[in-house]
Amino acid sequence: MQTFTYHNQKLEYNHDTKTAFTEIDEPFKTAGRQLGWEENVPGLGFNLNIMAFVLKTKCTLIVRVHGIGGGNDYFISYDKLEKFLKTHNCEYVKSGVSLRVISWKQFIRVPKHGEI
Repeated sequence: MQTFTYHNQKLEYNHDTKTAFTEIDEPFKTAGRQLGWEENVPGLGFNLNIMAFVLKTKCTLIVRVHGIGGGNDYFISYDKLEKFLKTHNCEYVKSGVSLRVISWKQFIRVPKHGEI
């Protein structure tokens, strides 16, 4: 297991399962409207280094979203993430940090990951 920290966002990577795990406080509730997506849905924001790592390793991304029923875990496959990034406006800057925001609808809820 490797652990990285990018702009205060921690990422844990498991080579054996090809999964990366991170946490965010809450979804970006107005992402769909602000980014001009067809549907007005929330999004989950990740800094550019995390996105680059996931794309480079072609791993599955698991994210724990706090503030939703005490924290739930969601995942998105590499293929689905790559397709979304290529076909949607997802660039957003918050507090001077560039993010990629991925539509909530792209993620699938899973039991809390425990060990990845």
